[in-house]
Amino acid sequence: MGIAGCIVMFRQIILVMSLAAAFPPAVRAQSVCNDSWLVFVGRAEAPVTFHVSGEAEIEKARKQAVLAEEEFERLKTSSADWMRDPQVLELTIRMVKAKQEWNMRKAMYPPPHDITFIPLAVTRPIRGVKEATLMLLARGLPAMEPGEEYVVYGARSRQLIPPFPEMGDIASLADYVEGQVAHVSTAQNEPRFLAAAASGATVTGTLTMHSFGGMSPPLGGIRIRLSSGGQVVETTTREDGSFLASGIAPGNLDITAALSPDLTIVEGLTNKLHVCDGGYTTVHLRAAVNGRVRGRIISSTGGSLDNVRLQLRVARDNRRAVSSPHDAQFGTTARTDGTFEFSGVSAGTYLLSASVPKSDGKSRIVTYFRGTDDVDAATPIDVGKATLHEGFDFIVRTE
Repeated sequence: MGIAGCIVMFRQIILVMSLAAAFPPAVRAQSVCNDSWLVFVGRAEAPVTFHVSGEAEIEKARKQAVLAEEEFERLKTSSADWMRDPQVLELTIRMVKAKQEWNMRKAMYPPPHDITFIPLAVTRPIRGVKEATLMLLARGLPAMEPGEEYVVYGARSRQLIPPFPEMGDIASLADYVEGQVAHVSTAQNEPRFLAAAASGATVTGTLTMHSFGGMSPPLGGIRIRLSSGGQVVETTTREDGSFLASGIAPGNLDITAALSPDLTIVEGLTNKLHVCDGGYTTVHLRAAVNGRVRGRIISSTGGSLDNVRLQLRVARDNRRAVSSPHDAQFGTTARTDGTFEFSGVSAGTYLLSASVPKSDGKSRIVTYFRGTDDVDAATPIDVGKATLHEGFDFIVRTE
């Protein structure tokens, strides 16, 4: 049983949505409100380092195993008839248990390591703080000068505190803070500070053009609408494609972008994004030229069409070659009735394929449009710029 050795930093939630031209329904990602989330201003003190090690306990268990084995060996040499000694069974059991304990200790304790924290005397509690001093995990943070004040955005954690007190004084900590910091002199420009100081939730994000393997140009001057709990907040992307909105009511969040008719937000996750009072969320929206391909697959054997994945990939000269990261590729899942739709497809010539999982769960059956398992015999599809292409129905092989 090991202890995680990585820091859980302030996570950005990636939101990729499917939108129509003006304000169609958004595709959402999921977030959970975190009661341990906190924000405060604190004065940094000198760093404190804890040494975490289970070596002493491992060594203690090793000595017990050696001692049990030595006692057993002494019994063996005590007489020629040692097998009849009533202590044989007892010593054997003790030796086996001691070795098991030693192996268990070696497995349950991680390698010795140091963990450094920065004590912060709280000078201004903003959200979720009642203590006078909090310990901030130093790993991954910029250098912090003792005596200087910082705004801290983070969450309480016990992840790196070992469950075994014998591993060091660190086990005496009730919890610590994992997060990010900004010097108090610059914090007024930090969106997380705005999120803490204002009521409701704060959402920041970017809107860029999607690119396969290249630069993603920002889209400035685009109106973004965020709605939650019956409340609507609007903002506009800056020249660099970034945007910020505060005072959003807690609840399930919809985000839409007023794009031109030939653009759409690239389709992505289909869950809900839930924002919390005082919460801070970052979203990254990617727009693409809105070419669309619609069709339907039909099972050749009447089998289920659940979990059938469809793919559009660039029709290269060598169709069997592995696609380059710079080649446009699009994926979607067929509906239960076999219908499907790709959106945000850039202009070009593509191969359409349907991938059906086999019953063994380890492989898939691939059928290319129009109903062939030979990629060289597949019929290519030409997609124009921001145009709709329909009627791509074909029969797929299922088990």
